[in-house]
Amino acid sequence: MPHVEVAYNRAVHLTTKFCPFEIVYGFKPTAPIDVLPLPMQEHMNFDASKRAKFVNKLHDQARENIEKMTKMY
Repeated sequence: MPHVEVAYNRAVHLTTKFCPFEIVYGFKPTAPIDVLPLPMQEHMNFDASKRAKFVNKLHDQARENIEKMTKMY
């Protein structure tokens, strides 16, 4: 079942134009190993405010795509 879950969450959806994993985490994993936890030094090196802005922008794009598809239907 985990393989099916990873496959579903990596698939780009027609409505949002993003995969569910990308909407939640801000990147699309290329392989299941990409979803493993990062070493502690990797967690400390990223700028949280930049990451939050990036994910918020991604959410805005997904919302716009959903609204476009809703109007089209």
